[in-house]
Amino acid sequence: MSQWKKELRRTVLDKRERLGAEERRLKSAAICSRIVDMLERQGTLRGQSRLLTFMPFGHEVDIHPVAEHCWKAGGSVTVPKTVPAEKRLELFNVHSMEELTPGLWGILEPDAAKGAVPADPALLAAVLVPGVAFDRNGGRVGYGGGYYDRLLAGLDGQGIRPITIAPAFEMQLCEGLELEAHDIKMDAVVTEAGWYVRRGDGEGVGAFRGIQSF
Repeated sequence: MSQWKKELRRTVLDKRERLGAEERRLKSAAICSRIVDMLERQGTLRGQSRLLTFMPFGHEVDIHPVAEHCWKAGGSVTVPKTVPAEKRLELFNVHSMEELTPGLWGILEPDAAKGAVPADPALLAAVLVPGVAFDRNGGRVGYGGGYYDRLLAGLDGQGIRPITIAPAFEMQLCEGLELEAHDIKMDAVVTEAGWYVRRGDGEGVGAFRGIQSF
């Protein structure tokens, strides 16, 4: 693991942990509002399309309201389950918080015994991706396990290219991250201040046309 990544993670996580509970709540609400508005205006989740979302833990952006919005609209949400021995994520469709149970590191994960069912990745329209630090052009530094980089690379290898969105606090933004070959860029980063859409003409980036970006 690169030393600069270790130091960056330590610095950013320390700053993120200093956010007060009320400040985190207000900023998370603003981020969720932007995500829901974007998904609705772009028609991203029409028909059988699915949203894949992480379940937040610790001091991450609380994106539960996005999942709740999808459930209230009558849909299901795809949630990952960690397979530590293979360092990969399994995907399940869930219809409420009741189908989740604490898993690795205490993160809520799908529970088949409670009704979660295996998901068809071909139906994924958008993916909310967690992380530690981001830049304004979609660069991302995660927690070091490589779970999401492997997941997204695997989907791409199957010709499945959902739009990728990283919810983050503004204080998690850094200038020009020095990414490695396996680090996958996000199509957009969304913070309490607004959207940062990756420059380019890629398929995922095109989904953000009409959205005001910094």
